[in-house]
Amino acid sequence: MRVARYASPDEEERSAVSKLDAALGYLDAKTGGAVKGRLPVAFDKLRIPVRRQAAATTVSLEDATVAEVRAATRALSAGPTRRRSPRLVALSKALGGAALKTITVSERNGRLHFGEVAAEHLADFARALAKVKLPA
Repeated sequence: MRVARYASPDEEERSAVSKLDAALGYLDAKTGGAVKGRLPVAFDKLRIPVRRQAAATTVSLEDATVAEVRAATRALSAGPTRRRSPRLVALSKALGGAALKTITVSERNGRLHFGEVAAEHLADFARALAKVKLPA
């Protein structure tokens, strides 16, 4: 569905839908989240950082494999240069206690997602959330 929203029929013919979808995921990770509305995506100009023969380089989307695009996305999502919204930073700090440190927090399309909340720590989780002062 999102490939149809951002890619032209010609682009869908030239590249596999799975590769275009992976490229859109890479762009989401690079920009810090999904962009609202339709943006023109120049898939032909997109460069993907890859590791080939133990050397780091960048290649065009056409020359990258789906696995390489997904690996680049994971690297962006896990790297120290990841852009995080002030909301996510505040929530992560609030959930930093020993019992809550395994809880994951993400934000997509203006919605917050929490994962790995242990049932026995639900009350602690609720108290921590109640204390959070989210930035405007």
